[in-house]
Amino acid sequence: MLTKKDQESLSNRSYLGRIAANLPAKSTLFLIYSYILRGGFLDGRSGWEYARALSFYYWQIEVKRRELTLAASSHSNLDAATS
Repeated sequence: MLTKKDQESLSNRSYLGRIAANLPAKSTLFLIYSYILRGGFLDGRSGWEYARALSFYYWQIEVKRRELTLAASSHSNLDAATS
C-alpha cells in the first residue's frame, strides 16, 4: 500500500525507475548489477565493497518500506475496528 506521496514520486519516474521500485529482492539484484554487470569485479576489493554498500542501502530501503506498509495496514485495521 503506497501513500499518496509515494504514488506521486512513482509517477514522476522513468519507465525503468518504476520497474526498479517494485522489484523483489532489489538489494540482491543491485549487488549483481553493480559487481558483475557494471564491472565492479575489475576494481578488486573496492568494487566489491561498493557493490555491498549499494546492496545494503537498497536493503535498508526495503526494510523501511515494509515497516511503513505494516504500520499503515495495522493503523487502518485499528480504525476499522473502532468504527
